[in-house]
Amino acid sequence: MSVAHGVERSHGFRQWLWFWLLWTAATTAGLAGASALSGFFLDSAPEELRLVMLLIGGVLGGLILGGFQLPLLRPKLERPGRWILWTWLGWLLAMVPLATRVVFGRPAFGMQWLLPALGGGLIAGAALGMFQWLELRRHVPRAGWWILASAAAWGLGALVIQFLRGLPLSWTGIALILAGEIVVAMVTGVGLVLLVDRSDQRLANGIRLAGLAAIAFTAAIVLPFHLSTQQRIILQELGTESVYAVAFSPDGSLLATAGYSQAGGGHVTLWDPVSGRRLRSFANGSALSGAMAFTPDGSQLVTGAWKISPGSTVTWDVASGAQLRQIGSQAITFALSPDGSLIATGGGDHEGGELKLWDAATGEALHTFVGHTHMIYSVAFSRDGKRLASAGLDGNARVWDVDRRALMRTLTGGNAEASVAFTPDGQLLLTGGANSYLHEDPNAITLRSWDIESGILHGTMDANQTVECMAISPDQTLVAVGYGILERDYQIDVFDLVDGNLITSLSGHTGSLYGLAFSPDGRMLASASSDGTARLWDVEQMSGAR
Repeated sequence: MSVAHGVERSHGFRQWLWFWLLWTAATTAGLAGASALSGFFLDSAPEELRLVMLLIGGVLGGLILGGFQLPLLRPKLERPGRWILWTWLGWLLAMVPLATRVVFGRPAFGMQWLLPALGGGLIAGAALGMFQWLELRRHVPRAGWWILASAAAWGLGALVIQFLRGLPLSWTGIALILAGEIVVAMVTGVGLVLLVDRSDQRLANGIRLAGLAAIAFTAAIVLPFHLSTQQRIILQELGTESVYAVAFSPDGSLLATAGYSQAGGGHVTLWDPVSGRRLRSFANGSALSGAMAFTPDGSQLVTGAWKISPGSTVTWDVASGAQLRQIGSQAITFALSPDGSLIATGGGDHEGGELKLWDAATGEALHTFVGHTHMIYSVAFSRDGKRLASAGLDGNARVWDVDRRALMRTLTGGNAEASVAFTPDGQLLLTGGANSYLHEDPNAITLRSWDIESGILHGTMDANQTVECMAISPDQTLVAVGYGILERDYQIDVFDLVDGNLITSLSGHTGSLYGLAFSPDGRMLASASSDGTARLWDVEQMSGAR
């Protein structure tokens, strides 16, 4: 082989490698823009218009994808506009699985599993490839292979997303989708390079500028999201409008969420917290569950009503989803004792708080604690089960001796208290309340820690907004706080429990925080929000947390 021939072959290889890289960038950018636009229209639509908005997003998304791919193919196509047309129609057809999910309220192909995900990807890729083939066949020999290449690329991309979801990676849902889109772009790029005539030098003219623009656009999409190293998994059931509570099973193998939708009412869902896979759900009628707890052996789950919707405390069989018993009728919060034998419920109205103690096995009312002068919003047992804390709108937190059924301590903070929690060692009680939302002082301290034995204020934390919920890590080093008003951008603040300093703020939710829970091993933090999602956060990745 002559040197000149070798140089020519080397130049051809570099040209096609460059073309493949630019196709990958352009297609990734197009897919990212198309999927982001479709998701935006879908998420912002009211329930009755979700399908219409999805189709509108699909129309614009197909135009974006075709538009980004076109500059690389323009030198080869006689009528370039037809590529955008066929890509647009193919993208609409590829969205049928998602449209079916919107209509019927569940994934059309059961996307929680690898094989169904592969099937959905193959169908979507074949649909898009078939329409693009209608244009490629005019210019490229053996263009029918493009349908196979497109189907294989989309199927592989779906498998990659599902596989990565099953690994303990600290990736957002956006990052997972982007990984799948990159795979689709790379595989289709290989297929296109193998199909197009390698001797055609006209392709080199338009690809460089278009490819560089596509790379810049991809960076502009990816970088603002910051690909959080703290958020692990987003859990969402289609149609769920709010998630009000989260709870881990004692062994950490299950995560329970309590959601609500106008169409289906209340429901409890069980998830695998490692993979984010939905395991099963059971209906809770019209009830809003604002608190939940597993029994010590993990076989039963107790759910309670929410603050604005008084109701019963219900015990469920985890394996079957059967309702075992109900307790009370006008409670708005509850707590399950650590040994599972007692349930404390809180409620009442503006004339007085109602705090009751029940036998968890029989549902028998055991005692009514008297003292609160307004509605009780939060109750909690100490880890040894000997103390019970309660707090509400009268601005006081009270600590009760469970065995003697007597008041031990009144802690006056001055704020309407919405949340209480004992530290694992039982020495401190944290109280979280409201600021200027209910009081005149905009700088009111809303997160305090109290020494139980003395009743003396132990410390404060800079949470000068309304505390909606909080959770303390099992090792007693962190306290996570969720807020319920706009000023905090619905973020979760994580404080050092020892010195009270803010460690990090977790952003991602787009609605009020209603529930927080640490996993038993302290490695994950679960959050529930009015944005319809529950999220899992990696505690070990929080800056300064360890």
